[in-house]
Amino acid sequence: MPMLAISQFRHHRLFEGLSEAELICLANNLEKRIFAKHAYIFHPGSPGHSLYLVESGQVRSFISDATGHEISLDLIGPGATFGLVGLLDDGVRSTGAIAQQMTVVLRLSGPDLMHCLDACPLFTRNLLTAMSVRLRNLTDYASALTCLDVTGRLAAVILRLAGTDDDSDNGGEFELSLTQTELASWVAASRGRVNRALHALCKRGMLQLTGQKLVILDRRGLKRLVEGSTLAEG
Repeated sequence: MPMLAISQFRHHRLFEGLSEAELICLANNLEKRIFAKHAYIFHPGSPGHSLYLVESGQVRSFISDATGHEISLDLIGPGATFGLVGLLDDGVRSTGAIAQQMTVVLRLSGPDLMHCLDACPLFTRNLLTAMSVRLRNLTDYASALTCLDVTGRLAAVILRLAGTDDDSDNGGEFELSLTQTELASWVAASRGRVNRALHALCKRGMLQLTGQKLVILDRRGLKRLVEGSTLAEG
């Protein structure tokens, strides 16, 4: 495996503050992998052999229910890590990971990760911080799934996928790169219920949907739904 150039990864938050010697050690152990769009990186229940860092692209993490249907949990973008669960305790993966688009990751094997954790306390601290942020985001998402109706959950997902905290009413448009079936996997509901909830939000003037182009018209209204208000499904 050819050694990566330090310039290819030193800017990531996970390696912030590390010395040149520590970065060189990591360069010897990191492996670059490329995954095509919709390629599975690993499945739930598979052995946890490696930690991954997203260099470019986007990864969707998910769990599978008893019938095999996927329930989406998170979108992981450049600079973020995934795959730690099942690695530290020699267990299996509790989630799966799939490339949402063509994605480049840096892979660190389990033994190499353990060596880095022992040799570099700052790397350990950075990793714990990164995983704490991920855990907080997943906790917020789980709370939305538990406490909100389907329309409220859909509003939470749309705001999350829009990727901005702008409080203005004009949220701006963005390309909805998910089919309604995929969107249903985020909301943990059937496609029919998601479709009705989507049209209810459009009817209330919060969204505009043409094909797969989604425009947020009332961001504050969506946020009110997420904060606990309910909207009857049409």
